[in-house]
Amino acid sequence: MNTTGKRSILYFPELLPGLFALVTFWMLSSSAASFDDLATAANQENSLTVKPYSRPEALPEDILTVTVDDTYIEVHTGPGRGYPIFHVIERGEIIHLHKRRTDWVKVSDKRNNKHGWVKRDALNQTLGPDGEPLFFGEPGWDEYIARRWDLGVAMGEFKGADSLTLNLGYRFSHNISAEVRISQATGEFSDNTIVNAAVIHQPFPQWRISPFFMLGAGTIETQPHATLVQTEDRSDTTMLVGAGAYIYLSRRFVMRLEYNNHLILTSRNENEEIDEWKLGFNVFF
Repeated sequence: MNTTGKRSILYFPELLPGLFALVTFWMLSSSAASFDDLATAANQENSLTVKPYSRPEALPEDILTVTVDDTYIEVHTGPGRGYPIFHVIERGEIIHLHKRRTDWVKVSDKRNNKHGWVKRDALNQTLGPDGEPLFFGEPGWDEYIARRWDLGVAMGEFKGADSLTLNLGYRFSHNISAEVRISQATGEFSDNTIVNAAVIHQPFPQWRISPFFMLGAGTIETQPHATLVQTEDRSDTTMLVGAGAYIYLSRRFVMRLEYNNHLILTSRNENEEIDEWKLGFNVFF
């Protein structure tokens, strides 16, 4: 009996490391669970939950709906900082995004009653319908490919005279666009004003350096300078064939290189051909 008791007392210390390890594991497990609960509670406290809501019936389906995740967003009456702020959208409110103009986005409130304009980068503090953060980047390549309108200015040489051209274009598709342009050429013996319209074909619109070809027609007004021989101003029809290249630079800026061959249908015995070279820049929107 005494021997057995001694053995029990003798073997008990050998069990202590195992018991200590078991208790330690239980305590760590309990602590880990507590930390997880605290982290979950903290995340729930700091995160913004996107709540479901019913869209206004008059709102088109392609309008993006977001939830403000910033302290507030200022709404202007127009697309620019010069327009006054007339409304403030607070955190957690729902807004609808209608259209974009340069760096400004037209928005409306939850009920689609109040409409205004918000700076593009302010919308980077919003959440999508799935609760994920959204990013509204600067106008760039995607906008360039999907552009509709181009406005540009170019300088060049027209029959030895310096020329300045303003052009406005509209894209019907990725490959086909139409353009209206007005040019003023000032030379030593006469000044010329050319107004024409052209159709432009761009076979590879996805290239950063993209060639194009054009065919157009218009009128040319010639005003001779005063000389010893009195001459009259004249107006003639002109046809043009041209080629060039668009070079995408960054954001909304495009460089444009262009060559035009003008065939002027004069009232005299012979028609006239004039070559023109241009270098200019376009902005798209």
